Amino acid sequence: MARNKKNVLSEIIATIQQEQNEIIRKKPQHNVIVQGGAGSGKTTVAMHRISYILYNYDLEFQPKDFYIIGSNRILLNYITGILPDLDVYGASQMTMEQLFIRLLYEDWDKEKYTVKSLNKGDETSAVKGSYSWFHDLENFCERYEWRYIKRKDVYTEKTHHLLMNRSTIEKLLKEFNYLSLPDKIDKLTEHLMAALENEIYGKYYSYPVEEQKALLRFYQTYFGKREWKGSIFEMYHDFLNEQNEKGHHVPLPGMEFDIYDLSALSYLYKRIKETKVIQEASHVVIDEAQDFGMMVYGALNYCLSKCTYTIMGDVSQNIYFNYGLTDWEELRSLMLPGEFDYFGLLRKSYRNTVEISNFATSILQHGSFPIYPVEPIIRHGNEARISKCDGEEQLILEAANTIITWQKKGFETIAVICRDEEEAVRVSNKLKNKVEVRDINSETKEFGSGVMVLPIEYSKG
Repeated sequence: MARNKKNVLSEIIATIQQEQNEIIRKKPQHNVIVQGGAGSGKTTVAMHRISYILYNYDLEFQPKDFYIIGSNRILLNYITGILPDLDVYGASQMTMEQLFIRLLYEDWDKEKYTVKSLNKGDETSAVKGSYSWFHDLENFCERYEWRYIKRKDVYTEKTHHLLMNRSTIEKLLKEFNYLSLPDKIDKLTEHLMAALENEIYGKYYSYPVEEQKALLRFYQTYFGKREWKGSIFEMYHDFLNEQNEKGHHVPLPGMEFDIYDLSALSYLYKRIKETKVIQEASHVVIDEAQDFGMMVYGALNYCLSKCTYTIMGDVSQNIYFNYGLTDWEELRSLMLPGEFDYFGLLRKSYRNTVEISNFATSILQHGSFPIYPVEPIIRHGNEARISKCDGEEQLILEAANTIITWQKKGFETIAVICRDEEEAVRVSNKLKNKVEVRDINSETKEFGSGVMVLPIEYSKG
């Protein structure tokens, strides 16, 4: 970490491999998922891909058409620092939570609602982050629409002429299942009005002008008005209550929402409420993709169905084992349906020494998930050292002595990695009595020189 990131970037650019170049040059009209080990340059490849698309498809894409999504602001600040070097300005960057809040539009009241972090030990995160949970939400919406929209045969009152039968209505609902509720109503209304006009202006029965107008007004809203008057927050509570009755035992969120609550709310907004489609990004780049459960991707795929995606990650680095991605199979099935969609591997690591790569692989082999071993460039360093300590106080002392030793050797940037934010705060307060520690604010600060105490999610990438 002590090396300047620009020097590291230059090294990667100078040694771009065929596998990296192939990913960068994939057409932006197709989705790309990349599995890349630690230090493989996947983040840099993603940023170069944005630059390549803007340069070669300048009539179709502008910087504002890109959303760059990361798991936290520190990571985003770091990775998007590459873009000015590539002459790219104006691409939007946000956390996944911020993206879903954006997709709630006027329904999100920042004075009323707040975002909460996931509790890694909370089993409900594993439930709400799963693909089966997303399918439950899909099914809930489908049943709601089935009840909301009239499905009985439609007759004219005076002539008792059949305009639309139940089977046609249900067939159209299934055919346009991907549309929002207001758009489904529009499709049904189009078919109904076409049949009504044939009836009104047909040769078998003559309707007075005033009666024609009255019939047109009545059947124009027969399936309901386009504007849905309900509350997606109340609907989400109804969904959770239904899930609890099935035995899932997920608490209601109140006014605080985690990422999986937000993804569900965004899906409900798009499917049940949205009346006017707002142009969002044309291409979404997601880094550290393994940090997010399939609930997120199911919602994204629906809410931003017109987008294409570049998705970068490493399932070996999934630190949210209960609800992150431990393999790519479900995501590949969802996001790579097309013949020219692409799954790529970045095997070579530019960051790690041979010793670190071997040490990491030896740990990963104990897991129950697929692993993608990295191929380090031939650069050697010290073996990884494991020190057994009797309690946290000795651990703090050992860490402080190691830091002082490294600083004497000229190391400028040193990180102490903790399990979570709570532990990081506690360790930081204790270390400050022995060495100078830099304060880190996850929302505003960037990586820099000095000693940083970080939860593990801020150290990746």
